[in-house]
Amino acid sequence: MLLPFPSTTTEPSGLTTQTILSQLSRDEFIDIACKLILRSRKKSANSHHHKYLVGATTYTQNEEHKTYLSLANKILKNLRRAGYTSHDTVGDGNPTVHGEFRALYRMPGNVLLGCNTPLCGNCMKSAIMRGVEAIFLDADSMPGAKDENDEVNPWTQERADLWNDLCLPLARAAQIPIYVVDPEKKKVSILVTGLPPDQRPKPQHPVEILTPAELQAYQQDPKHFLDKENNVRRVIARARSVETGEYFYLHAQDSYPPGFDEIEGTRMTEKFKDAHYHFTLDPVIHIAMVAAQHGMKLENGKILANFIPSSGRQLDLAYVGIEELYYTENHVPESQDVRHAMQTLSKHNAIHYESLPLYQGFQKILNGHTLPENEHTP
Repeated sequence: MLLPFPSTTTEPSGLTTQTILSQLSRDEFIDIACKLILRSRKKSANSHHHKYLVGATTYTQNEEHKTYLSLANKILKNLRRAGYTSHDTVGDGNPTVHGEFRALYRMPGNVLLGCNTPLCGNCMKSAIMRGVEAIFLDADSMPGAKDENDEVNPWTQERADLWNDLCLPLARAAQIPIYVVDPEKKKVSILVTGLPPDQRPKPQHPVEILTPAELQAYQQDPKHFLDKENNVRRVIARARSVETGEYFYLHAQDSYPPGFDEIEGTRMTEKFKDAHYHFTLDPVIHIAMVAAQHGMKLENGKILANFIPSSGRQLDLAYVGIEELYYTENHVPESQDVRHAMQTLSKHNAIHYESLPLYQGFQKILNGHTLPENEHTP
């Protein structure tokens, strides 16, 4: 018997067709760009990392309000209470969650993103998945202004290689504008040219916001959608509209970032094999960013994947309130780093992990969502 699912066919709210940048005068654009950097610099003082003091700021506006949200790199409370610092390791990296991801998830709708230091590969992919209108970077943090001898936010050769070989190619292929801002001189220069979000190339496999008919197909044959055929990572999750309270189900799978075809995507995947800077878009984070874009939040205990995300992405999920994560029983975490992160986060009650048979897992994420008696499955 099929489980009930939402009968709504409406699109989730949260997006407007008019971009922020198209509404700004030149003076307003410069003012907002400078505020993004100044607020990010100020917030960076609260970073939990001993060397990389990073602050990130998102901005959105509507007819009534102009809203800034500034957040820094932070360590989960559960881990801080246990004595973890940025000198410690969880999986393949230190336990800090980047401010960029947190700010992008918490701010709904169209956004601009500012940061007091250039984005890492994972945060660049998050910004691309989130569909930010533009990225603004602090001129004081760029190569030439910083080097490997700086005590704070040093520009090491490894970091320069990742910026030049991964981050900039990602931004250019996705056609996402990047500006460099000198707030003291009120100067804004363009580093990467781009297009408005609705005119940019799409990922190889965009996130699907499922219609009732598509969800019914899942119910009839979840294996078709979540089986790890050809080692493809897949996830289905439930999210709730912050504005209306409606439920939506989203599906994502491994995807090359926007602008990369099969040949270039394969080449970059081979080049960036390690999990910390895996080239393909993580399906769970992809869903989280698209949900935020549409004014939705992922529901705790309503995520079923046929894989376990890398250690850094597990930390991201824990920080935004995901305390339960289900994965299909045919999946065994492939690396010691991933297993170490699972053990650490489980031990400190950050995330509860459960391996379930596919059909049982699918029922688990649908369980508790029922239709009123007077509604009928279409």
